[in-house]
Amino acid sequence: MSSSDEPLFSDLCRLLELVQEAKGDQKKRRLEKYLQTWRRKYGHDFYPVMRLLLPYLNKEGANYRMKEANLAKIYIDVLGIGRKSETGQRLLNWKVPGKNNQTAGDFASVAYDVIAPRSTVMGRGKLTIAEVNNQLDLLNAAESVKESQKVIRYFFDNCAPDEQKWIIRIILKELKFGLTEKSVFQVYHPDAEDLFNICSSLKKVCEDLQDPTIRLTEISLFNPIKPMLAKLVPIQDIVKLMGGEFWIEQKLDGERIQLHMRDREYKYYSRRATNYTELYGSNRYEGSLTPFIYDCFDSRVKSCVIDGEMVTWDPIYQAVLPFGTLKTAGLDRSADENKARPCFVIFDILLCNGKALVEKPLSERQLFLRKVVKEKEGHLIILEHKTASTQKELVDAVEMAIRGRQEGVIVKNPSSAYTLNTRNNDWIKIKPEYMDTLGDSLDLLVIGGIYGVGKRRDMLGSFFCGLRDTSSSEPKFQSFCRFGTGVTMEDLKEFNKNPQDWKPFDANKCPSWISFGKEKPDVIIAPNKSYVVQIKAAEIVPSGDTFAVPYTLRFPRFEKIRQEKDWQSAMSFQEMMDIKKYGVQSKKMTASDFIHTTRSKRRKINEPQKPRKKLRILDNFTVADASTSTDKSKPALFKNMDFCIMQQKSKQELQRQIKEHGGNLFQHPEGSPQIYVISDSDKYFSVKNLIKKEKCDIIHPRWITDCIEAGRVIPLNPKYMVFTTESTEIKFRQSMDEWGDSYVEEVTTEDIKEILDRMPSRELSTADRQRHQLLAKMQACFQEISLENLLSYNSFLGCLVYLDVSSSSSSRPLKENSNKNNNNIGDRNLEWAIRENTRDRFRLVKSILKYQGAEFTDDINNSEVTHIVVVKQTDVNRYQKSSTRGVKILTIDRIVESY
Repeated sequence: MSSSDEPLFSDLCRLLELVQEAKGDQKKRRLEKYLQTWRRKYGHDFYPVMRLLLPYLNKEGANYRMKEANLAKIYIDVLGIGRKSETGQRLLNWKVPGKNNQTAGDFASVAYDVIAPRSTVMGRGKLTIAEVNNQLDLLNAAESVKESQKVIRYFFDNCAPDEQKWIIRIILKELKFGLTEKSVFQVYHPDAEDLFNICSSLKKVCEDLQDPTIRLTEISLFNPIKPMLAKLVPIQDIVKLMGGEFWIEQKLDGERIQLHMRDREYKYYSRRATNYTELYGSNRYEGSLTPFIYDCFDSRVKSCVIDGEMVTWDPIYQAVLPFGTLKTAGLDRSADENKARPCFVIFDILLCNGKALVEKPLSERQLFLRKVVKEKEGHLIILEHKTASTQKELVDAVEMAIRGRQEGVIVKNPSSAYTLNTRNNDWIKIKPEYMDTLGDSLDLLVIGGIYGVGKRRDMLGSFFCGLRDTSSSEPKFQSFCRFGTGVTMEDLKEFNKNPQDWKPFDANKCPSWISFGKEKPDVIIAPNKSYVVQIKAAEIVPSGDTFAVPYTLRFPRFEKIRQEKDWQSAMSFQEMMDIKKYGVQSKKMTASDFIHTTRSKRRKINEPQKPRKKLRILDNFTVADASTSTDKSKPALFKNMDFCIMQQKSKQELQRQIKEHGGNLFQHPEGSPQIYVISDSDKYFSVKNLIKKEKCDIIHPRWITDCIEAGRVIPLNPKYMVFTTESTEIKFRQSMDEWGDSYVEEVTTEDIKEILDRMPSRELSTADRQRHQLLAKMQACFQEISLENLLSYNSFLGCLVYLDVSSSSSSRPLKENSNKNNNNIGDRNLEWAIRENTRDRFRLVKSILKYQGAEFTDDINNSEVTHIVVVKQTDVNRYQKSSTRGVKILTIDRIVESY
């Protein structure tokens, strides 16, 4: 327990209360007084306090992995409260206003209300700051709920309720005591903020800057810096701000990463100092990146700090994939050479062999970078830049980025130094924003809400909207989007005037009329108790699994409540899909939309620019051109058919062909209930993920081209399938044999070759051998017949043939094989094999006679029948006894042998 000469945690809590209550500069002065007392009584090591004041910046052992829900459950167990009791529910549903609205929306205050009447600690607690930190370290190291409970119980037994309130805020890393990190750093040392921007370590700041009279700032290895950032500036001001030549770089869709290397030991840090070394590798033998780039540095480079962007690289398309694929690619440890992988795109070097380069001009740093680092395609790339000096060049670059649906462009001053953790006019970003041209506003039903924070913590601050399911006569909605922008205080009062109509959302007891994705509300509102709202948005975009619907709105903005409408007139899922399908969509702003002339006319730039070759966003992740319309001169083969092309090399060409032949295009495989998903491989990430769901077939693009060549929609069969669902496999078994030989479709020479190729080589039974010999002969026949032979070989021209499939046991219905996995013909019974053989022989005969000019009928009583084909000689005798019309009776064997 504490000694009298050690700093008490209760004194720090008192300081936090005083700072929180103070106004203006009084806040900093109270912290200054505490710091002066600390240095006088306890020395210059202020880190024990600093880690408590700024817990969200403390990267050294402060990952408690706890949010409000976890803490609520632990306190319920520690205090012995029933989870279903009123108090237990108060903790679990801390956002929901209770009888005392003052503490709603602040978990620490809600917990204080619960802890205070149950605490046995009288007066102030006796724990020292060191003891509190020790317990927090134990909490950080806890590997089980039981270990976490032990720490929380210790705090409950030894801390006053108000002290526990601050401990909870420290654990949640949300102290909210009235001073920003900037103010705390200013009080501690004049160089504290700058050093933290360099090293991102509170501990190092406190160790290196103990004396406020000694100044210090430098970049050091293995201490993550706060990188230089790009400033958002109107495009019309950029040329003037640059004052001459400037560089234009592509803004990448990745994660800002800094690489630190010393003696071939590597460490990777994010912009916020998160350590990703375990993911990418600390040496040439570990991780998903380092083993591939360890030899990319000049042998003279012993240490360096490099700034860049980590992206996902697809080696098949030689292109960058969207940011959402990065973590998956980084975790993939498979040996697949064609897998997507992390690729480090570097654009600056800040330190080399212990010498800081940040004061050097960007142009010099770039030259130095290219001398010490060599590129390795797909793993390490130096970002290209274009030198420009005019408004037109800038506008052209922005429009090119817009057309390529890229993140935007970065404009840099080549003579600029690298300034840590700043946004200034030396680095400027231009991000193409979207115009509100989604067509008409959307009328959506509010189905739930989330409580606000701060002054709005006792009311709903943002709202979920759903789309109506028209398949049910009863109200049924799926979550579609969430909005909060555009809502005024008057609107909020209207939305919140009937809280008795809200029901707390329970994921385990979700009503049947509503469904949500990953994002859940705090409360749900029944359709007949809710509002229809008018929402404006930029565009409809894929939502993944965030919402129940696979699409959502980009930049949704509330416009007004539609008081005259009820849930039955709210937008349905199909109506939303119609908007997306038929082009009532947004268009991206062109660069000229950023620029206004003095007459308020927008300048139009029509000159295209050649695309960059080094890096590009994969076309497969761009929206198809909805302006392409059906070509009326071509048959509408795919009318009313929906398609999704997934990562196929000739995607744009396939989309054009589908649109020309009447098909509808979707960018998401769940965009339509009856969708044809097209891909030439099952190796792509998106296709792999889709296959895991086992919800839809994956069809090879060859099917599209074959349908167009045939002038009809060819029924699917196994040769077109990249992946087949179980339901489709059942359909295939009903319409064809296990080798893909259709019972109903005519086969071509190529079909037969493919069927034969699919048949395995193995020891055959007698029946199997006969069947395979017949098919081999059948193949040989087709190979030998030339077009000229077919035209002259017409001895059955003008003949009408009846094939008597009832002349043998083959007419008896085949029993469906109960074991769907039994594809070995030799294991089936002899009767089944004989029937298979007979059926194939009839097919061969029909093909032979057809090529000789014959026509066929299924009516034995047709007076124009000239020939009847049977299986055995006994059937010939039977017909000869009854036939009086001189019809010729032939056996299968006779036709095959004579042919």
